[in-house]
Amino acid sequence: MDLYAERSAASRASPRMPGGMAPLLPHLLDTSPLFEQVSRLVASAEPGQPVSITGAAGSLASLLISAIQRSSGRQMLILAPTKEQAIRMADDLGVLAPGEPVHLFVGREETEALLTERTRELNDVHTLRSLTSGQASFVVTHAQGVLLRLPSPETVRTEALTLETGTKAGFKETIATLNRFRFDKADIVEKPGEYAVRGGIIDVFPFVGENPVRVEFFEDEVESIREFDVVSQRSIRSLASALFVPDVLAPEEQDAPHGGMLLDYLADGALLVFLDPLLHEEPLQRTTSSAAAATRYHTRERLNELSSLFPQVYMAGSLSSGSAWDAGGR
Repeated sequence: MDLYAERSAASRASPRMPGGMAPLLPHLLDTSPLFEQVSRLVASAEPGQPVSITGAAGSLASLLISAIQRSSGRQMLILAPTKEQAIRMADDLGVLAPGEPVHLFVGREETEALLTERTRELNDVHTLRSLTSGQASFVVTHAQGVLLRLPSPETVRTEALTLETGTKAGFKETIATLNRFRFDKADIVEKPGEYAVRGGIIDVFPFVGENPVRVEFFEDEVESIREFDVVSQRSIRSLASALFVPDVLAPEEQDAPHGGMLLDYLADGALLVFLDPLLHEEPLQRTTSSAAAATRYHTRERLNELSSLFPQVYMAGSLSSGSAWDAGGR
């Protein structure tokens, strides 16, 4: 099947359009003889020697990325030129790869409230935790996200508070840990990152999780843990345990900024996909030249150094280096 025809079908049945052909398109592409060429080309990609796929615009790019992941089984980091494009790509992949975990990392800005744009399942802290546990097939980000200074994967993996029903945890010690994890004390929890204390009860709205959690203590022993609705305050279900993690994206108060970056979290052999790479120059330059660049973001040189360790695909860009394949989109 000609991929140019498939691009036309994709345009008529975009994954963002309900009731279209989106569920059928992955099968059509997977069985296309021309996709075998794409698969072989991507398999030949080596660190420092990117391959280029041109003409893969719009929905066809999403289709190709999902098909490449299905055929290779590799973890993929997709770097879009802008935050808006990253969000659209994550939405598309969520439809085209329903069985695979799709995560968005937007890189919270200093003036940006946590979770203003996405659901809790796709927030940045959840994405990092998923990467450290190997539960992310797709990670989609943009210039600010990929350059953001982050704590090391080991810190994100190990820094956590686990409370279990029927065990001693220490009432005061639990409150002290929540403060250290940068939770804010409130009268009533209303948003992620808050906790409230009433007698021997601690309500916590975690940075990772759908709903707040109510932990009832008897002295220093955890008597019960319940997930509850933030609006009605009614219990949803009882829990045997609860895990709380710190706000790992909060600005560092120390003189030394975080030394990690998103690429440090990727699995060995992960594939980097640069969407419209020629459009990345301006947002990368703007990010690294900002007033907060020195303490908040890594340099372009650091990005180039780490990205050279992974196989790379340049998609929809017209580049002078690397192997090239034309998807036929016009």
